[in-house]
Amino acid sequence: MKATGPGLFENGDALALLGLLAGHDPAGRLKVLEMILRGRTVRGLDDEAWLEGPGRIVAAVAVVAAGLAPGKAIAGQIAAAGYDPATVTATEDAALADDALAALLVVAGHDPRASHDGAWHCGWPDPGTALRARAATDELAAVLRRYQRRYDQELPLEF
Repeated sequence: MKATGPGLFENGDALALLGLLAGHDPAGRLKVLEMILRGRTVRGLDDEAWLEGPGRIVAAVAVVAAGLAPGKAIAGQIAAAGYDPATVTATEDAALADDALAALLVVAGHDPRASHDGAWHCGWPDPGTALRARAATDELAAVLRRYQRRYDQELPLEF
């Protein structure tokens, strides 16, 4: 399937993943997401090349983020795409969330030392679309980072 939009669930890659995950129980969904985020072959996909594109990785990261407490807005985007978030997200898993953030930083990160950003940010047809793509991945990174710091306590402000 060819990607058509920069939103988290506006492209064929994301919709194919949602369809695949909807056919699995929670343990199966967790296994599929782990395999995608860790770069392994996933049975039930059209071919092994499915894992190669950045859109596919961003879609898997979005599904993981939607299953976390700070990811309620992303779960709403899954619902807007026509899927029940409870039937496509995995159970909350801290290690999977860490893997998701690491994968996101590889495909959609910003490295000031590099000549370009991650592959997700390359090839958008116009600056407006590229900006929407950046906003989508920035939202994912924020959700995952908030989840990582869920137990941090703020110190009281004292003068």
